[in-house]
Amino acid sequence: MKKKRTWLIIGVVVVLIAAGGVLFLTRPAASGRTGANQLAANAQTAKVTRTTLSNIIQSTGSIIPANKVALSFGSPGTVLQAKVALGDHVKQGDVLATVDATDLQLKVDQAQQSYLLQQLTYSSTVQPDAASVAQAQAAYASALASYNAARVAYGNLNVNLTSQCSSLTTAQTNLDQAQANYDRLANDHQAKNYLAADWGPFRAVVTQLTNAQSAYDLAVANCNITKTGLNDSSLRSAQAQLQSAKSNLDNLVSPRVEKQIQAAAQLEQARLSLEQAKQNLAGTTIIAPFDGVVTAVNVQAGAAGSSAAIVLADMSQLHVNVLVDETEIATVKAGQKVELTLDGLTGITLTGQVAFIDPAGTVSQGVVNYNVRVKLDASDAPLLLDMSANATIIGETHENVLAVPSSAIRTAGQGGGNFGGGNSGGGQGGTPTGGQSGGNIGGGQGGTPTGGQGGGNFNGGQNGARIQGSFVLVSVNGQTTPVQVTVGLSVGDLTEVTGDLKEGDSVVISTVTRTQTGTNAGGGFPGGGAFFGGGRPPGD
Repeated sequence: MKKKRTWLIIGVVVVLIAAGGVLFLTRPAASGRTGANQLAANAQTAKVTRTTLSNIIQSTGSIIPANKVALSFGSPGTVLQAKVALGDHVKQGDVLATVDATDLQLKVDQAQQSYLLQQLTYSSTVQPDAASVAQAQAAYASALASYNAARVAYGNLNVNLTSQCSSLTTAQTNLDQAQANYDRLANDHQAKNYLAADWGPFRAVVTQLTNAQSAYDLAVANCNITKTGLNDSSLRSAQAQLQSAKSNLDNLVSPRVEKQIQAAAQLEQARLSLEQAKQNLAGTTIIAPFDGVVTAVNVQAGAAGSSAAIVLADMSQLHVNVLVDETEIATVKAGQKVELTLDGLTGITLTGQVAFIDPAGTVSQGVVNYNVRVKLDASDAPLLLDMSANATIIGETHENVLAVPSSAIRTAGQGGGNFGGGNSGGGQGGTPTGGQSGGNIGGGQGGTPTGGQGGGNFNGGQNGARIQGSFVLVSVNGQTTPVQVTVGLSVGDLTEVTGDLKEGDSVVISTVTRTQTGTNAGGGFPGGGAFFGGGRPPGD
């Protein structure tokens, strides 16, 4: 991963102050202006420019589609046809390949028939057919009539039994009477003679007994026959038929809850079986789930379907995933603009924006990186998947600002420096006017700084300004003046500044210190001070 960070290079003015002290002790007093001019002449300068500064983060990745899937057959089988080739553009719903579906189609047809039959069963359970109800009602009425007839017949058998068995009682009484008459005659001595002969006048007694015995035997037989015929099986059979007819009618008109639940469960089972059969049949066809480009075809007619038969990529929205170091990820925000170049397509610059920042980083060899997805803008470039891309994420941007080389920015020492001074003195050995003793850098301790002829060339106002923080040295017509600035965004070797500057000003970025010797060891910087004033150079 390539990265580019911004640097802020701070220059320190203490070196220049020390150099001024050396010049003060070593330079002839009469050459004060010449020494200052030499300082300005030896300085390297640069122009204040108006530009746009942007923090950037650079990284690399490759072009990835919005979606990429490997499509497989849902059901095993022999491939009938692969209808696409590598690189084909397809639409959502297009058939890409098929396998033999003869057996699975038959199973769908069978499941469909079973489902239809179960629907009829369920419908007849919860809402019976009128004709079926009428038929059940007629069957119930017939069974009821048969049962009533059986009850009547059974009742008649009881009456006949009573009649027949009551005749047996009468026959028994008559037999007993006849037997008694015969026994009385048999006990009479005189009458015995007749019993042994032709009965004579007592034949009627014997005949009566014989007839009574025959009548009794007939009555016993008739009673027994009547008892044998008295059977309730017909009645019980008629009753069972009646109960069955009633149950059938009740089930049609008001089926039990259990039966309704059972019918509903059977119907649902039939529906699920049909859906499973349809799903198995659909698995014999690969259909494009979205518009895309075929990137791989791994099947051919006559072979078994593979687990990744066809690979399809959605090219409608391309993106690039790049890694950003944890030290820079805080500056990356969704929506930031991104510029990309491609190794395979020189001269083409793509644009995009940060779409997503992975909330979890990845650690590799102790380095933490975060995945950042860059969504590419629409382009007519002939883009191909997996092309290497060089991404530049454009972060904080300041437009139309003044900027100077970072090496031109200096920082005053703690408590600041007094860049004061007077009118730079008059004649040789003169004292400065205004300010406090001509500034922090002057002659010897408690001494009077010696001004050069015409005064020093770091002139300022009547009263010196104490510089705090950052400043630059502005060079105009051989004169160098400190100007306090506020530092802004730094990018590369440029830093944004605001202050009493304008575009095109020359600022000192480095100086060369030269030691001078002479007979006069008067003040180092003409005018009794190192840097006078705080404003802009005179005449600017």
